[in-house]
Amino acid sequence: MKTKKIKRKIMEKKSTTLDDIGMKLFSYALIADTHINHGERNTNSVYPVNTLHNGRLRHVVRDINKRPNLKFVIHLGDIVHPVPAIPNLFGEASMRFKEIVEELNYDLHVLPGNHDVGDKYSDWTPAVCVSEEYLKLYRETFGPDFFAFSQMGVHFVMLNAPLINSGLKSEKRQRDWLENYLETNKGGRFVVNIHYPVFLTERNEGPHYDNIDEPGRSWLLDLFQKYKVEILFAGHVHNFWYQRFENIDCYYLPSTAMIRQDYSEMARIPPEVAMEGGRNDQPKHGYFLIHIYERGHICEVVRTYGKLAGPNSIVSNSLPKIRSLHPIENWRAPLGFDMRQDWMDLIQVPPSGGTDEFNRKVARNDYPLLALWEMGIRRLRIPKLDIAESRRRERLLALRDHGHEFVLYSFGLPEEDILNLVIKNKNILSALEITFAWSDLKKLTREIKSLREQIDIPIYLSKLRGKEEHGDGAVKFVHAINHGFVINEVDQISEVAAINGVNGVVFRVGSEDPIWENVVSAGDLCSNLNISGSLIVRMSELSPADYKRDDLWTANRVSEAIAASVFQSNTHVIIDTFADFDRGYFRRNGVVDRLYNPRLGFHVIRHLYGALNSKRIKIGPGKVVDGQKTRTIFLQRETEKMLLIMPGQANTRYDFSSEIKKNGLSGTCSYIDLRTGEMELDPPIKIDGPFLVIG
Repeated sequence: MKTKKIKRKIMEKKSTTLDDIGMKLFSYALIADTHINHGERNTNSVYPVNTLHNGRLRHVVRDINKRPNLKFVIHLGDIVHPVPAIPNLFGEASMRFKEIVEELNYDLHVLPGNHDVGDKYSDWTPAVCVSEEYLKLYRETFGPDFFAFSQMGVHFVMLNAPLINSGLKSEKRQRDWLENYLETNKGGRFVVNIHYPVFLTERNEGPHYDNIDEPGRSWLLDLFQKYKVEILFAGHVHNFWYQRFENIDCYYLPSTAMIRQDYSEMARIPPEVAMEGGRNDQPKHGYFLIHIYERGHICEVVRTYGKLAGPNSIVSNSLPKIRSLHPIENWRAPLGFDMRQDWMDLIQVPPSGGTDEFNRKVARNDYPLLALWEMGIRRLRIPKLDIAESRRRERLLALRDHGHEFVLYSFGLPEEDILNLVIKNKNILSALEITFAWSDLKKLTREIKSLREQIDIPIYLSKLRGKEEHGDGAVKFVHAINHGFVINEVDQISEVAAINGVNGVVFRVGSEDPIWENVVSAGDLCSNLNISGSLIVRMSELSPADYKRDDLWTANRVSEAIAASVFQSNTHVIIDTFADFDRGYFRRNGVVDRLYNPRLGFHVIRHLYGALNSKRIKIGPGKVVDGQKTRTIFLQRETEKMLLIMPGQANTRYDFSSEIKKNGLSGTCSYIDLRTGEMELDPPIKIDGPFLVIG
């Protein structure tokens, strides 16, 4: 009885959820760096991709128009591509921009970027700098270059970034205006919009092309701290970043037009030839939808994949789509990832002579984070290195406010220095996972008893598999480390469950093992023992020499893992591959590639989570049926019945009408292609990936 009492008492610390941020107030769209040309396919740039900018913005405008109930749209600058030093092209491009946004159904607020008023002051910049002449031209063309407006008590501050440190008379005007506006509205909620990021990775970084120099940087940041600015949005870098400064959430936006190719250095593989050195990395194009809540906000990133719309093209009535869920919104998210590769690393971008030439600039690759947000992933399994550095710990704390939960793993009890960090920073972690050799169980039991006096986070134990499991009759030997209990080790699992202070066990599900049967059996066993279970699902072949490249197999496996665990309250599933392993041992595809661009599994996860959790209603226990060409899972959500269909190969014929009738679905059904998220009106004859039917 004593053991059960302790287990019930020690609960996982939950990260931010919708309950914490209150009621939604309103939403709006945010775009950046459209770089419109003076002609539909005419550009004054040497890059072929630049000829596509106008069509790409037109697609974005039409996509925004399909979003219901937005309050307005904000543009973060670099409206046009020709700089004001070429006034005839600047004027033509400005006219093209106005023609395109004339279609927009919402009010548009714009602010200037360096292409609109001139670059920030610098001795080495290759472009013309901001001047009163260019400012006058901008104001005549687009209106005020700094201003503010309010919506439901939230103040949107629009700043002219190139003015800062310029020494122009207009700089003092903006400075006096900003200080007065913040003081007048002190105590309100502030959202600051600016073109240049104030800094890229840290406040004290040196000057480069993509930040605001001192002393303007400190002036801004001190003001933002003093008046408790909630959010800072910036453009200019044409890539996605998120970071926390004090209590300010800072987001840097991708471009609708092209990607800044110098930051392709962040990836571990080169961009494809068609990507023009990374400038045309299509999955990274996009814009934001911002959802403002009573006590917080959610940023929803919309990837546009560089899609085009012609000036005379017909706006099609596209199929409705499932909306994916941010981790904060994803109220039941049992599937997470093992973050094997470094997802918080800082890289040095080499000077290339294009934007910077006299020093390297430091950047972090935040595309892993973006993919996790889009999929609604809450739970992440992390190694000790992710809490060893102070900057990483600060980031983990910030990400808990965005819905993430962290499980720290180690072999044996963590070393003393790491253990001290765990104790001091126990609010970071949701659980501690310890792998141990079975012969060390008594020693570990004593250590856990001592540890329990210092931390109250759940502890999961994982059994190291013996060396006898590593070969095939000693004919061949492979280096392979395996851990985790298997379902039939009931006696050992029961012995571990009886240890005072142990809250759960880790199960191993090999690539040869069925997902559904293991997850459901683990859930039943854990319920009987009053513990929790974490199932680590392997995504590689048995041999470390093989390469698992089958994206459909991966997509089926992750969708089955969600379906098997979503109705259980005491189990989590950890997929052991997030990004591709394209070198080393056990090579296999993840749900994103090494550019952190989406694979099929990424789309299936985000759309399946979106469909299953669109209503905050518990899903009841289900069943699985194997067919000749498909594996089908039956689930129920109150009166709604659902079929998750997983084909063994693309272009599989499936008899929807027969299966719907057999499983008792009635009325008009929704047919959801989990590859695209589109809700089709009629069932397809053949399917290429996981499909969900709700009726």
